Amino acid sequence: LSRIVAQPGAAAAPDYTRALRHLGTLQHLPGDLLSATATLSEAVALGRTSGDIRELAHALDVLGLVQAGRREFVDAQVAHSEARDLASII
Repeated sequence: LSRIVAQPGAAAAPDYTRALRHLGTLQHLPGDLLSATATLSEAVALGRTSGDIRELAHALDVLGLVQAGRREFVDAQVAHSEARDLASII
């Protein structure tokens, strides 16, 4: 998945944000929290600019899990709260 999202032109693909979210999830599972944070932060930023509320909510939710794993509890709470608010409107 990391090779796919790194290909030239991949960012223009319609499911690029979703691919980043899945990649961030896969980075998080074995504990690569720094890579997961960077990847998911990119997915959140793209979700915001694209207006894809559903994908933004998913990315924020996973980012919150990663932030909690990094003991960044305030940031995790903010991410989860925003994800919850977005989920209530989709």
